Amino acid sequence: MPVFDTTHNERKIVEAINDYLGKPIPFFQRFKQGGIGSRRMVIEDLSEDLHPYVNARHYLTYSNIEIRPRGIMVHIHKTLDNFAWCLHFDQITLSTTPEQHVQLEAENEFILFREGYVFNQKFFNRLEELCEAWKA
Repeated sequence: MPVFDTTHNERKIVEAINDYLGKPIPFFQRFKQGGIGSRRMVIEDLSEDLHPYVNARHYLTYSNIEIRPRGIMVHIHKTLDNFAWCLHFDQITLSTTPEQHVQLEAENEFILFREGYVFNQKFFNRLEELCEAWKA
C-alpha cells in the first residue's frame, strides 16, 4: 500500500510515483479525455491503516482522485499536509451505497467518500471502465 507524502515536491517521491503509476498525462491528452481528475470529495470512513493520513474525526478531510496511465492517485488533504495513495487499476474495486456514497477498495484497504457518486458520476463510470479493461 504505497502512500506518499506529497506536501513538498521532492524529486525522489515524484520519481517513485512516476515509476509506480506512470508519468502524468500530458495536457492535450487530458483535454481530449475531458479531464483526468474527480471533484473534491469528503472522506466519510476509511480503513485503519489509512487513519494517520486524515484529520481527527471532528474535522472534515477532503480528497480527490487523479488518473495516471497505470492507475490512480487518491490525494488526501490533511490540514497543511498532502498524501497520495497510489493504486494500480487491476487492484481497484468500486461500489456505491444507497446514500450515493462511493467506496474505493484496494489491497484490503478502503475509503468511503460522502456522496461522491452524485458529483462525480461521469468520472467514476470512466474509472470503472478503465479498471475492467486492465483486469481483462
